[in-house]
Amino acid sequence: MRQVHGVDWRDPAGYTLCLNTALLGYERVADLVLAAAGYPDQPPLPRTADARARPRP
Repeated sequence: MRQVHGVDWRDPAGYTLCLNTALLGYERVADLVLAAAGYPDQPPLPRTADARARPRP
């Protein structure tokens, strides 16, 4: 990316949304992406005390 576009792919400022699947899990990340995109059929996200408390698959 740096050679072609002059940007560092590791710079988080180049991304609109950064989600850690190792911390949140794939299902939670998918829910967050759908909610951020305004997907019309997406139910409200459940509120949890701590996403890290969720067991990993």
